[in-house]
Amino acid sequence: MANKRQVFFNSDERGITLLSVAVYTLLKTNDPTKPIAIYVAHNQAFAETGCKARIQSIVDRFPYASVCFIDVTDVFARYRDTFSMNGAPVPLLWAFPVCDKLLPADVTGQIVYIDIDMLIRRDLGELFDMDLAAEGYVAAAVNESRREHRQYLIDAGWPEEAGYSFNNACTVLDLDAFRREKMSDQMIAWYGAHKDIAINTDQDSQNRVYGARTKRIPPKYNYTDGWLERLTKLNPFVKEWRVFPPKEMLEAMLDPVIVHYVGNRKPTRWTHRPERNVFRRAMKELGLLENGRLPEETNLKIAIGWFFDAYHAVLKAYARVLFVIRAV
Repeated sequence: MANKRQVFFNSDERGITLLSVAVYTLLKTNDPTKPIAIYVAHNQAFAETGCKARIQSIVDRFPYASVCFIDVTDVFARYRDTFSMNGAPVPLLWAFPVCDKLLPADVTGQIVYIDIDMLIRRDLGELFDMDLAAEGYVAAAVNESRREHRQYLIDAGWPEEAGYSFNNACTVLDLDAFRREKMSDQMIAWYGAHKDIAINTDQDSQNRVYGARTKRIPPKYNYTDGWLERLTKLNPFVKEWRVFPPKEMLEAMLDPVIVHYVGNRKPTRWTHRPERNVFRRAMKELGLLENGRLPEETNLKIAIGWFFDAYHAVLKAYARVLFVIRAV
């Protein structure tokens, strides 16, 4: 099934560098014969600080791409009491759970959501070409946690057949089914009733509402690079590494499709995390490095980075050996 290529992001003005890299790498790796439409949900400050123009300038580099900007202000105002915490503004992460109330009515079919702290390394054709409806699913995402680690969700009605919880940073969604079943209203109602126990806010709501109708996709589509440094502590012969078959996680370590820079050490500043260099190259290509350096990047930190690059190269060599062993 050949679906339209549609991608949804959400960001405020503080996320413009991360969003720029996510959009740029998405379009750079996209099959140039396949038109792709990007939808960016944003707050007022995003527009007022010139962020729309910055993203538009990136999209304009790719003749097969288009972008539509959607201000969330009016829609979020309707649900301020439900979504906000202690009177703070509604977090932009709620944009995709209410995407049916934000997107133009003529946006139909399937749509792929991508967090802004992600970098795309290869064409996402496998995601765009899924036929969720034919398989009986409404969404597709990567596993994250075992059920026993989400007791609060179980207590709030999360069905047993849902299996492990998923991470929503990369989600394929059947937008038609989502609209037809009024799933955003279901999530709004669920979160309104359980916000006092919902640790992962929007993600908990999606896990609860999508339930067992969530197709699980390999971790290479939502790879957290911290897994590489964890490799020496993992038993290579067990059935699962947390919630993943070891072979699938090894594949993600060696050739991730989407890298997810989870945590506070975002690669927009100096860091020694394993997949830092590919992000740095994207920033350089976008002209986002001042004097050729990242913020906080000193000569000493550059040398420390080289040490970690060598260490990570050794870990990847070990991962290749394990991958071969698991394949036998």
